[in-house]
Amino acid sequence: MTDELKPCPFCGGEAEIVEAAEVGPQSYVVCCRGCMCSSKVVTFLMDDATQDLVDAWNTRPTVRPAVKALDWRIREDHFRADTPSGVYTVGDAGGGLAIVRLADGCSLRCTFDEAKNVCEWHYLSCLEDTPADPWQPIETAPKDGYFFEAWHVIHKCWVSVKFLDTPWNGCELIEKTMTSAWPLAAFSYWKRSTPPPQEKTDE
Repeated sequence: MTDELKPCPFCGGEAEIVEAAEVGPQSYVVCCRGCMCSSKVVTFLMDDATQDLVDAWNTRPTVRPAVKALDWRIREDHFRADTPSGVYTVGDAGGGLAIVRLADGCSLRCTFDEAKNVCEWHYLSCLEDTPADPWQPIETAPKDGYFFEAWHVIHKCWVSVKFLDTPWNGCELIEKTMTSAWPLAAFSYWKRSTPPPQEKTDE
């Protein structure tokens, strides 16, 4: 399965699937052996989600939208760019390399010449996953026990989910099919699929 992984989009290095033991059991990421950048974490439940990891890693933006370049500002010991997707920073890692922290919390090392290009590529990739209103950030999704539609950042599709009463193995949301549960980080935006039932009032 590793043979199907494309080279790293940042440094061109070889990638592999590794266990993310710090996240929880049966959690895995695709990691570059060169710059050590990684994909989102996928937790395997009843089904083998290896192909989901491969598909997510191999996805590359095909058309770059016309957007303003990142606005870099000089701080005391690093460069910083604030965006709607999060904060990007580029600092000195020593040995002629830069340490890059992406808006999703991932970090990697590369040359200073490559650093800002890596951030630009990542930012444009994030924009492709940003839906129009009335979709809202997943952090604002209701925990009222009713299902809502959420954008799955691994499967690249809308999924009907709701919050579990009690988180299980790091997973907070369960699909309407009741076959898969996911951590909150697996989704980016949400929208109510149907209005919640209204409480009856005595007339």
